[in-house]
Order: sequence, then C-alpha cells, then structure tokens
Amino acid sequence: MKKISTHLGKFIIGLLIICTLWMVLDYNDILNHKVINQTVEAGVYIDGVRTEDISVNIEGKYYPNLFKPDEFWGRFEVPYLSETTEDHIIANITWYETKGKKDTYHYQLISFFNNRGEIQRIKSTHTIMVNRSMDAFVWHLETGEVIATSDKVFLESLRKP
Repeated sequence: MKKISTHLGKFIIGLLIICTLWMVLDYNDILNHKVINQTVEAGVYIDGVRTEDISVNIEGKYYPNLFKPDEFWGRFEVPYLSETTEDHIIANITWYETKGKKDTYHYQLISFFNNRGEIQRIKSTHTIMVNRSMDAFVWHLETGEVIATSDKVFLESLRKP
C-alpha cells in the first residue's frame, strides 16, 4: 500500500509540474500559436454584384486553444474600410461553436482595438465567416456591402441563416 501511495504522489507531482510548465509557456506566448502573414485577394459586392477588387493584408498570430475558443490577434487590413488600415488598430477574431439539439453552429466575431485597448467602431457587423487558415472569408457590412474572397464564398454566405 505504501508503494502505491508513493507512486501516486510522484505521478501527481509530475502532472502538476507539466501543467505549470504548460501554463508558463502558454502565458509567455512561446507555445501554441501559428504566425500568419499573407495577402488575400477579395472583392466588394454591392447588391450581389462584384464591383471592386481589393487585397486584404492579414498579419498576426492564430491561437488554437484546447479549452476555450480559438483566436487571432493582429492586423486585418481591408482597404475598403480605411479604419482597419490605421497603424494603431489591432484586430481580434474569435472562433465560437454553439451546440444545439440537432446542429452545431459555428460563427466568428471580429473586433478592432486601438493601442489603448478601446474597441473601435467599424462600419461592419461583428460577425465574419472566416476559415482557420484565414485565406477564405466573407464579411457583411452594415451599409449592405459584402467583402468576400470569392464568388463561391459570397454565394454560400447568402444560403446560411
């Protein structure tokens, strides 16, 4: 019995050391992120018609999390929205998943912050549909325009509730 409690005690201490090391590495941003630095071609859609082509610059870090929603922190510069291209503006995109009785609903929220941590008002909804590699997205603006990376992604966004 004494051997079992000794081994159990060593196991618990080892587990605590591993968890503490994981938390320190995660807190110091050494672990568990993917650097994203890319330019994605997109279009501006007005009344369902692609009216303008733009290049969206995405630069930052994507954090896949185990026990909380995944997040992206960095630059998400959309030239059509001049507020997003200002030097002091940082974007945060969070991937959420809500489980219902029959379906699982996936959605992403986007927010912009200035260098003082204050939320910046952008003429868009806070909901954006973006994949985790961040090379395909669709974003509906409050003024009716839609920014999407392709006609296919744009049309898919019209079918979803």
